[in-house]
Amino acid sequence: MSKNNEFAPEKYKHFVWGENNVSQQVQQTYIIKLDYPACSIRFDYSEGMFASFEDFFNNIADVQFFTGDRPDKEDVQKILIDAWNFMALEEIRLDEDFENFDDEFDY
Repeated sequence: MSKNNEFAPEKYKHFVWGENNVSQQVQQTYIIKLDYPACSIRFDYSEGMFASFEDFFNNIADVQFFTGDRPDKEDVQKILIDAWNFMALEEIRLDEDFENFDDEFDY
């Protein structure tokens, strides 16, 4: 992928995927943004992965900033757009891994 590609991994090097399966009854998934402004974006995997961006932004994503200072709504939306694109990249990679797994075992 080129550096100018919207889904270029370099753009998302400060994003990580996480889950908390121990202390939550519902599977909570997190996208953690490590660069400034650092935050965690918590969502129910079954809702977040199949929602529209508008629904994800307005109703599903719970954004918590590590410093406690919340940026303005436009900056939060930019962060959520990047998180949404990161989720799409993760989904593409999971699909590729699944296809490679199928090819490897000839199912």
